[in-house]
Amino acid sequence: MLKRFLLILSGFLIFANCSGSKKETMPAAAQKKDDPGYVSGLAKMGNLAVDPFSQMTFTFEGNPPPDEIREILDSVLTKYGMELTDSNRVLAGKTLTSLRKEQGHSEIAILQTMQTAPTNDEKLEDAARRVSTGMSQ
Repeated sequence: MLKRFLLILSGFLIFANCSGSKKETMPAAAQKKDDPGYVSGLAKMGNLAVDPFSQMTFTFEGNPPPDEIREILDSVLTKYGMELTDSNRVLAGKTLTSLRKEQGHSEIAILQTMQTAPTNDEKLEDAARRVSTGMSQ
């Protein structure tokens, strides 16, 4: 009788332990998926992957806000006769970032100088290099 009681008691304890809250037994990674902050973070990562202005915010010196970048970059692209497409924006952003790494001037400073500098019928990339080099002298 005692053996039967102990067997039933141990079975009950095992059952009670297994039927606990699923949230408590879920791995930490699975619990994060229910967190609104996790979902928001995933949305931001997705936006970063497709939005050139979000990408530039993270790569440009000083992390300027996307709206500031859009305003000045689009004005420069228009000045150089380029269509306002994401591919042109990405190309310009990469050019500006490489110039910053080479010559030390922030991307925004180069763009601001390009707004007032003559175009000299150059491509945007050539003009950005000329302007950045001129800023060093």
